[in-house]
Amino acid sequence: MNQNIAHAVFFRYLAPEFFIIFAPQNQKFMTQNICPNYQSCRLVNLDSFPVGESEKQTYLQNWCLRDEAGWSRCKRYITREELGFCPDFVFPDSNWSTREIMDKFDEEEV
Repeated sequence: MNQNIAHAVFFRYLAPEFFIIFAPQNQKFMTQNICPNYQSCRLVNLDSFPVGESEKQTYLQNWCLRDEAGWSRCKRYITREELGFCPDFVFPDSNWSTREIMDKFDEEEV
């Protein structure tokens, strides 16, 4: 018997009022094929983001809706990982360093 099923059966016997779901640790979920920041990224969710619709769709296809090899290279993803946020002037294919992004962000704040 699969170890996860055996545990579920055992817990079900001990506590029938609880519903427990076990998933194999090596199972890949669909969300791993989408950037972890997809739901909160302003490029994806803000209609007034300063980019045309066809360019936005290209970004989505090439970075946001790809596997980790795609979205992990996105400058917006990298910036958010390093700084905890990502300014709107940063695009997935931006070439700025994190330091340059911070400098530009500080200039815009003034």
